[in-house]
Amino acid sequence: MQTKKLYWVGIFAISFAFVEATVVVYLRQMYDIQHLLHDIPAFDSMIAFVEVGREFSTLIMLLAAGWATGRSLQTRLGFAFFAFGLWDIFYYIWLKLFINWPESLLAPDILFLIPTTPGLIFPSDQYARINMYTVTIKPGI
Repeated sequence: MQTKKLYWVGIFAISFAFVEATVVVYLRQMYDIQHLLHDIPAFDSMIAFVEVGREFSTLIMLLAAGWATGRSLQTRLGFAFFAFGLWDIFYYIWLKLFINWPESLLAPDILFLIPTTPGLIFPSDQYARINMYTVTIKPGI
């Protein structure tokens, strides 16, 4: 029974990775991003809000898939971690197939664009500088 559930969670994770990778392809094309950590477009508070929501929703959807599939806390988390791991692997496989990125397994990436500062609000008159792990607001840059 668990094998059948793993199969369907896997199908979900691989398909969801395809959807997420296509969003990244669209964003890179729209903002002419060639190098992820150097080609940072002008800050747009609405886009930043939507992007943080998309990233957070990704995590919630993967957790929800595990929660819906398992029966106990342990199996629910197990299925969620399985979904996350497979999603993450296939996200990069799809990006490699679509845009030949990453160049290597050591290429830097923004893992999740979710601010670490609780209650961070994106002011429209400030510039967002993105590093590999979070978004930080740098006034006056």
